Amino acid sequence: MTAAAGSMLDPSLAIVLTGAATFAAGWTDLAVDALRQRMESVGSMVTVAEAESGAGESSLLASARDTPEKLQLTVEVLDATMRTALEDKIRALGRTWASGVMSDDQAGVEIERMLTGALAQCEAPHVAVLRVIMGDYRKSPHADSGDQIFGAGWTPDLLRATLPAYAPAVPSIIARLAAVGLIGESSTMTLPEISRGTSYGLTPIGDRAVRRLATGDAGTD
Repeated sequence: MTAAAGSMLDPSLAIVLTGAATFAAGWTDLAVDALRQRMESVGSMVTVAEAESGAGESSLLASARDTPEKLQLTVEVLDATMRTALEDKIRALGRTWASGVMSDDQAGVEIERMLTGALAQCEAPHVAVLRVIMGDYRKSPHADSGDQIFGAGWTPDLLRATLPAYAPAVPSIIARLAAVGLIGESSTMTLPEISRGTSYGLTPIGDRAVRRLATGDAGTD
């Protein structure tokens, strides 16, 4: 563009072009920040895996190449890790990766892949519900009135009362957790009404997931 042509540029077009450049730069910075966060998540996951297995990163990576199944597990763990910022989930994925790639049992690797797929579908609301329903015996929020739950489960109403922030989403949370096999239906009896209804408890793989989500050494299977 010649100087004469540049001087004839519509001022409004110049403003638009300047704004577009600023907008593009802003999105580029955001993309860089997002990529940095993803790599930090992977780093945290690997650190957990090292602590869980007692092996260094190089040993874990070597083991990940042992079989196609272990390599696929690694791909799936990395994908799930890079899609979350939830520390509990990253910790669980690190433990799951370590358990899978260090396993000598192909069936064990496949179970860890199943667990990875289930964890990939969970975020903070799902983790909160999993922690509430863990265990074989819990008291309801109205335990002072004698209303207690017997059996391994919580009803949707009790989950809403216990987790009011997530109350509107409880049906969707339950549906997601059930779909990925972390919870299942169980029979519940409440007092003083002695009434029965559908409640939810952890499946064996759900119990494993909760322990993997735990802090400290509680994640050991």
